Amino acid sequence: MHKQLNWSFLFWAVSLGLLIITAVNFHLPQFDNTLLQIDDRTEGWRLLEPFNLARENNVAVWWSGIWLLTAGMLSYQQFGRGPLRRDASMILAILMVGLSLDEIGSIHERVGSMRIQALFGAVGFVMLGYFAFQTHANPQTRRLAIHILIGFLLYLSVAFQEYLESALAWPHWFRGLRFAVEEGTELLATYVIVRALIISEHGTNQLPWHEVLPRPQRFPGLGTWLTAGAILNTVVAIAILPQFDDLITRGNPASWFPLVVYYLLALAVLHDVKLKSGGRKAGMLFFGCLIFCSIDSVAAFSQYIPKLYSSIEQVIPADVFAVTGSGRYVVHLLLLFCASMVQPMMQWETRFKLLALLLIAVIGNFYQNLGFQLALPGILTMGLAWVLFRTNPWTDSLEGRRVN
Repeated sequence: MHKQLNWSFLFWAVSLGLLIITAVNFHLPQFDNTLLQIDDRTEGWRLLEPFNLARENNVAVWWSGIWLLTAGMLSYQQFGRGPLRRDASMILAILMVGLSLDEIGSIHERVGSMRIQALFGAVGFVMLGYFAFQTHANPQTRRLAIHILIGFLLYLSVAFQEYLESALAWPHWFRGLRFAVEEGTELLATYVIVRALIISEHGTNQLPWHEVLPRPQRFPGLGTWLTAGAILNTVVAIAILPQFDDLITRGNPASWFPLVVYYLLALAVLHDVKLKSGGRKAGMLFFGCLIFCSIDSVAAFSQYIPKLYSSIEQVIPADVFAVTGSGRYVVHLLLLFCASMVQPMMQWETRFKLLALLLIAVIGNFYQNLGFQLALPGILTMGLAWVLFRTNPWTDSLEGRRVN
């Protein structure tokens, strides 16, 4: 089944479902469901909140952010490999990865100064202008340049829509539709850019979903990039993020790096050459677990399961858990350890290292410092990457052996 599902169909099937929920959830009547222990909210059903693109820290935001990240990875994947110039490939990758971080972490919403926002906007326009100049001058990449510019024009229209959101008084009945149009425009822009990058690399858009997803083993210097990212994430989580009091109501920047690492590991498993022979089902199970962990890094499913939430609160203070959700990374590592038990290509040495990481996660949760708890998920996921790929990461093999 997964071989035949076209990536465009998958993208729009999920996206349209999320947009419909976003449009209607504000207007759904109140209800009481004691079986699921779901508390009704003033606007919409809590049951549908994870799929509302107008909210933060949920499945819908992960979906939007992960495709922005995918676009950046697809651009970086062509670094020195395709018709794109190296500098143009890097610039587009930086822009798309930056947009992904902003989508997940609500960066621009926290920048109150118009001067700083204008500075970031100017830098972005200069980078985009340079990219357009370099790619449009080459006949091989001219079509790509046009589509990328169309995508960014759509992103710019989203910024204009956000301005209208605050500048005009909108009727209540139009609220959900307005959010759906805004988020739909952003998803359309991302689709246009991803589609252009896929055609640039493969020559066609008619490909199954698993063929178009990025291949981490083609990313030059990825280990160095991730190490630098882990250090930066730790510094920001400890020194800056504890000063914010809106990490629940807005996106949490500390959740972005774990999301990225889980997603990269999932992609590496998906494209592992060993899945083409034996162990395909076990490999896809491990892939699914990593994708679940990536989503949960942002969505925190435990908040929708009151009994589990209250149990975790007995170990971790409510104020710390509500912001960091660090306890769920214990669940992630336990889930991955269980999935590793059915992986025929995984050695016992690797499983013991997963257990060691699990023990570190359990012990780390007892140190109730907010900065440390915000940094812990990034440290754990980076450790997970090196456990799975040992000292030679980003190859086709889960055990770290280079495949010719």
